[in-house]
Amino acid sequence: MRSYSPAPLLAALLVTGCADYAVTFNERTLYTPPALFRDFSLPDEALRECVIQHIIDGEITSAEGLTLLDCSQAGIRDLTGLELFTGLTRVRLSGNAIKDVTPLAAATGLEILLLADNRIRDPSALLALERLERLDLSGNDRLTCPSPLPAIGELTLPDHC
Repeated sequence: MRSYSPAPLLAALLVTGCADYAVTFNERTLYTPPALFRDFSLPDEALRECVIQHIIDGEITSAEGLTLLDCSQAGIRDLTGLELFTGLTRVRLSGNAIKDVTPLAAATGLEILLLADNRIRDPSALLALERLERLDLSGNDRLTCPSPLPAIGELTLPDHC
């Protein structure tokens, strides 16, 4: 009787795209993929749905693993709970109904933040973000204009500023 090692077969399966599946052999689990991150609460349903989709698409397994968030024109009003995602570096939330941007201040690595056409009044929480290279606040007609202007490479403010 000829014996064989399952290792080459297992390696071949993992390399060819089975990394998202649990692998068992003789009823013994040899590999279980990491679970997607789900331990968060976002009261705004539109924001929650958008974050969930980004977690699924990016196969995100931790809060810090979410680095990109594009939820423009999604009907978002409230960013409460988003402060958990401290790994965000690029965020696009243009065309929503957001008033309070304070939860975004927890993402200290933010480099690009696009918030055009919302209802933001006070941008001060964002102005302390040291890595911010691009900030778009255009179309926020009730925005209190920052003074002095922050040292951000590309800053776009509403016309009244």
